Amino acid sequence: GSLEGYLTYHLIWATKSNKGIALLEKGFERMPTKAAEFIQNQTAWINQMAKENPTDNYWNLVNATISQLYGLYDGYISAINHFNKTEYQISFDYFYTAITYSVDLPDVVSKYSLIDLHLPRCSFLLKLTENGLYTGHTTWSDYTDMVRLYKIYNFNLQNPLVKNKKISFSSIPGAVASEDDFYIVDGNKVVAETTLVAYNPLVYSYLHYDSVPYWTRVTIANMMFTDQQSWADTYYKYRSGT
Repeated sequence: GSLEGYLTYHLIWATKSNKGIALLEKGFERMPTKAAEFIQNQTAWINQMAKENPTDNYWNLVNATISQLYGLYDGYISAINHFNKTEYQISFDYFYTAITYSVDLPDVVSKYSLIDLHLPRCSFLLKLTENGLYTGHTTWSDYTDMVRLYKIYNFNLQNPLVKNKKISFSSIPGAVASEDDFYIVDGNKVVAETTLVAYNPLVYSYLHYDSVPYWTRVTIANMMFTDQQSWADTYYKYRSGT
């Protein structure tokens, strides 16, 4: 995480700037107090669970994923200090909520305000032919999301739950997960999605902070799964309701 943050600091700043423009255009001038408390409580709950379960393999992966995020931010700060780009300063809270947390953010904000940040992003095609199984994926979003990276992570994690060590995906700078949700995993396995947005505001009553956010759950599910059911079971675990 630290190395990635250091090497891509200029792209992370461009992403932050673009995200800021997009949020302002949607009427998001500052984080609603209750939404900020939800995210802070969720982060505190995760850290507490990881601390209380040091020998649990699942929480070991959660802790590793969260540590990668902190490393990403630390590497970014190291780079802007090294290259004397003090105008690129970003608080960790903004770095987290505007970039890595941005998939969960619209639901959490909608729970506590009338601001609508939702933007359906992706469509996925699966086609079986006589010659094989083909997949296609498209991301559609604002021009403010045009700064992109294609990442290949190959982590030799010594955890018995890890079945897939090499994961490649499209992403935005500063995000740990894809956000497009298009992954190619060890053994030519593909993970992708078609975005569904909830239009019934009553569902926001099910959101709860004692949970693991999307970006962490999808990362761990990609590491652990061997088939469709095992991916879904892992992703479903400790869901937040977003």
